[in-house]
Amino acid sequence: MKLDNSLKSHIQQLQDAARQNRLVIFVGAGVSASAGVPAWRELVDMFKNELPEGMYDQNDILKSAQIYRELRGEVEYMKQVKRILKYGQSSCNQIHKAIMELNPCHIVTTNYDDLLEQSALQNNKQYYVVVKDSDLPANQGERMLVKMHGDFREGNIVLTENDYFDYSRNFPLIRSFLLSLFSTKVILFIGFSFDDINLKYILREVSSILESKKQRVYMLVDDEKPALAYLYFLKKGIQLVSIPSSLSRSVLQSQKIDCNVTGLSHEKSIALYQNLRLIKNFNPSENDIISSAVDFFKKHDNQIRFWGKYLKYVFPSKYRAGFSISQSNLCLPYYYNDWFKENVIDNTEVLKKKYVANIDFLLNKLQINRIMYVDGMSIFEKKRADIYEKEREKGTLNIIYSLAVSDIVDRVKELRKRPHNYTIDDLELPYILFKIGRYKESYDIYKKLSSEFWKRRKYIVYFISLYNIKALSGKLLDKEYKNRDIDLSSLIKEIDEINLHDILKELPLESSVKELMEKLVNGNMLMEDWIESAKLNDELYQQRENAEKGGSSINSNIIVLLDSFEQTFFFCNENYILNECFRYSQDTYKMMIKGILHSIMTPSDNEQVQTKLDKLVYRIIPLFIFMINPHELKKVLDLIVADRPIPAEDDFVKKLSFLIGNLVEDLKKNSEVDYIDSNIVSNYIKNIILLLNRIEKAPNIENIYQIIIHYWYNGMFIRFGSELNLLYTRQKPTPDEAIKILDCALHSSFIHQGYEIENYIANLSYEANKEGRYLEDIVDVKQLENIKDLGLKAAFLLALSDSVRKELIVQIQSEVDNLYDLCIIELRSNLQIINGELINKLKEKVKKENGKFLRTEEIACKILYELSLKDEYEDIKEATVELSKVNNCYRFISDPLNYNDFSNIKDTWLEYLSDNDLKKLIENEKIRQMAFKYSEECLWDTEFRDRLWQLLK
Repeated sequence: MKLDNSLKSHIQQLQDAARQNRLVIFVGAGVSASAGVPAWRELVDMFKNELPEGMYDQNDILKSAQIYRELRGEVEYMKQVKRILKYGQSSCNQIHKAIMELNPCHIVTTNYDDLLEQSALQNNKQYYVVVKDSDLPANQGERMLVKMHGDFREGNIVLTENDYFDYSRNFPLIRSFLLSLFSTKVILFIGFSFDDINLKYILREVSSILESKKQRVYMLVDDEKPALAYLYFLKKGIQLVSIPSSLSRSVLQSQKIDCNVTGLSHEKSIALYQNLRLIKNFNPSENDIISSAVDFFKKHDNQIRFWGKYLKYVFPSKYRAGFSISQSNLCLPYYYNDWFKENVIDNTEVLKKKYVANIDFLLNKLQINRIMYVDGMSIFEKKRADIYEKEREKGTLNIIYSLAVSDIVDRVKELRKRPHNYTIDDLELPYILFKIGRYKESYDIYKKLSSEFWKRRKYIVYFISLYNIKALSGKLLDKEYKNRDIDLSSLIKEIDEINLHDILKELPLESSVKELMEKLVNGNMLMEDWIESAKLNDELYQQRENAEKGGSSINSNIIVLLDSFEQTFFFCNENYILNECFRYSQDTYKMMIKGILHSIMTPSDNEQVQTKLDKLVYRIIPLFIFMINPHELKKVLDLIVADRPIPAEDDFVKKLSFLIGNLVEDLKKNSEVDYIDSNIVSNYIKNIILLLNRIEKAPNIENIYQIIIHYWYNGMFIRFGSELNLLYTRQKPTPDEAIKILDCALHSSFIHQGYEIENYIANLSYEANKEGRYLEDIVDVKQLENIKDLGLKAAFLLALSDSVRKELIVQIQSEVDNLYDLCIIELRSNLQIINGELINKLKEKVKKENGKFLRTEEIACKILYELSLKDEYEDIKEATVELSKVNNCYRFISDPLNYNDFSNIKDTWLEYLSDNDLKKLIENEKIRQMAFKYSEECLWDTEFRDRLWQLLK
């Protein structure tokens, strides 16, 4: 048995009203009767039996109740009414629960009992109870349960003739509120009979005031009524919804909706319960997945563009088992397998005729969600793919992830002029502004849009706007904390007041979409991605270890990982959701990068089969460049790749060149290259350099030093010296570029950035010096006074004119206060600064240790010993002999085989000896035991450890 189209339409209207928080349910005596509360007929019988003959009017119960009340008095009257209606002797049942499950924004009842209150408490539904006018003003925006005819506990029940005549005077606020509901909400009457005096009274009141201005009003009846009854109520503005009990039961069973009844015995009560369950759960296209998917997409098309792995929410929650997406193949839930085979695979012609335009619509949506197969059946069409690819090339993602600043600026200007259409498209502008670091502008637009979305009932994009405000708040406050033009305390308060959980709870969204938004706001979406990526990373690491031991492995781990990245990436980016601000998002992307690198670094063997990624591929560029902090990427590369080269596809390397090329082009055009926050762009550049330094056979990137020069200022390359040195070893700058970088570094407010940056400055000075170039603006050593670190100042020596260089050498010789700094300056400068006089002056001074692995004394002694062997350093030999008398380390390193005081030897000194000297020394048992212990503890210097192990064998 099936519902006809009119019934389907009525049910859908009621479901929509419930989702939109616009459904009001009027509950009549029939609902209480299902819990054993007698109907008015028993009151009528009481009045008849207890009133004097001739005073009872069986045609006018209100008049009879009035006479009874006047004759017996108020106390006796209330006592008898409570007794007849079993006050305090009944409990709520499944019907009351089904009412709560419909989630009405308000419930209005003519009943005096507390059964609805009981049900609300049992089912954790929050309703503010209104039983008298003074209750209304005290409500703070909660959903309400309005007992329009009073309450037994309050003693203000409406039953007699005078009660009804005086209603507008005794309950003026409640009456006005009820009238407002009919003009603004969708009304559903349940538990009322056609001759119910309360129903007639309500309809007369509403009709006399609102006339044709009412919203939709429905009345649920359990069986067919004569056509005249339908016509009568239709003229009153009520649409009867008649669902025969056999039909509702049949439909519920066919859709596997629980319709088991406990505690209800009367047929009408059972029918009412099943009808309420049907209204709550009915899906008109549940078994027809094509119609269901089309309806779903059309309903949300302008608020969510990309679903990806969350396409499972197209299906009812109870039927999602078996759903998955992998390699562009959508595996349907098990429940739909037979239907899909019978109606789609085996009947393609029937399919096209039945669904006509809907098929093209659905295929287009699947294409947008990067689905090419459904249960292995290809749905790919090149023409559609070409159209989509052209649209994608013009899209926001392509613009942002191309680093073409001029294109981004043009796109922002275009979007600023575009009128709002109050769909997901309106989120593009604030999303781009966030991506380029304009957080305050982004915040202001999201704030304005959220208000407009709310007014237009665009609840999904409304919620995404608020979610994004919370997401960007950290970056916004970090960037603007010094901005005196912004009232930061008010801004913080404004953001803190956005409670996403409470907002989502009240939004009238259908359950599947609300479920998805709950995953987003609870962090479960990010947590699930992190757990999956961590598991896959572990699997890929184990696979690598197994392969290094000669094993083999065939699995889908790397395929699943790449799919997982794209699903997460496109869901967030194409729906303009700012998820990358959260920790789990960064951790997830880091895990994905680890897994990819483990796969690439897994050894290949012609005799063994490995499922692995052979090279860095084009599709993962956004992950490696745009989705991870350079500091984190460097840690991952150092941990997993170390100093081994990474193979990469040509397209991958070409894309890196393309990104740098776009930035260079914008620099040449003098366009608004700094329109994007320089911190953001410099992070992208750093990630490109990190990869270039490690990619196998990476070509030189033309003009990369122009970009480094532009973004050097304000510390953009702070703590990046080691990578700049690596870049220098594989792609040296021209003398002009070297001078420009040196000039930038010299005038940078963040010039002192550590040992590695000093080395880099020294390397650049060397490149400039080779072609006779120098910093022409520096004509006096006093101009270097802003550089406080002597070692950094010395790194500029070769880039200074002869006269300034000589001045600086004299200054260094006079200011250097320890042997270590003196030796490092000597090596960096490639100039002879050390002399015997300085060594004698500093022979008992070595720079204090600054780090766990820094051994300044040993390094200084090793450097001095090697210099003393060179002919050009003849004048320091006598001074080093004197040094050996006061420094045990120098004496050991310079002549280890004649060093007899074994008790003073430090194990770290062994690292500075030649293999021949080490081999002879470890013949001594004490030195041998020291060497064994040190080889086990020396975890960081693997090269020396391996060398030592070979000698100890």
